[in-house]
Amino acid sequence: MDPKYPTEGLQNYDEWTIDLRKLNMGTAFAQGAFGKLYRGTYNGEDVAIKILERPENSPERAQVMEQQFQQEVMMLGNLKHPNIVRFIGACRKPMVWCIVTEYAKGGSVRQFLTRRQNRAVPLKLAVKQALDVARGMAYVHGLGSIHRDLKSDNLLISADKSIKIADFGVARIEVQTEGMTPETGTYRWMAP
Repeated sequence: MDPKYPTEGLQNYDEWTIDLRKLNMGTAFAQGAFGKLYRGTYNGEDVAIKILERPENSPERAQVMEQQFQQEVMMLGNLKHPNIVRFIGACRKPMVWCIVTEYAKGGSVRQFLTRRQNRAVPLKLAVKQALDVARGMAYVHGLGSIHRDLKSDNLLISADKSIKIADFGVARIEVQTEGMTPETGTYRWMAP
């Protein structure tokens, strides 16, 4: 186990728990269904920090959030691929639930396309990034898992312009798919 990132071979929650004293939170840069994403540092490295906001008035929603938190942490802890966002650790204290991953300096593919203002993406870059997504998803599927929310917001661009797949909160292991509802995921990005 790498002492800098104690997340390899996750067996229980203690192994992936980060030291909050080493986590410095910066500004928010995105918002999701259960919380916000912040830029920050951990052990001197730029990181993305997903802070989950536990619903106070909805036990059902809180239970869904806890399931997604556990699923994402366990999934990320086992995924090691250049096209998957690198998991650094997480924290599940009574008032703070967070997931810490590497920070992708280029933002999301959605942000990248918005900044281009309808200008075409160079063909060589588009093909390279499409292959990055394909390689990352082939790896995930090869492990028997399904992402279920693959969209431009969840495709991050690293400093070298490679793509990192993120947000495994609604991902599932294939053997668990029998009882899945078709509503899981982002409507406009779901398979028909």
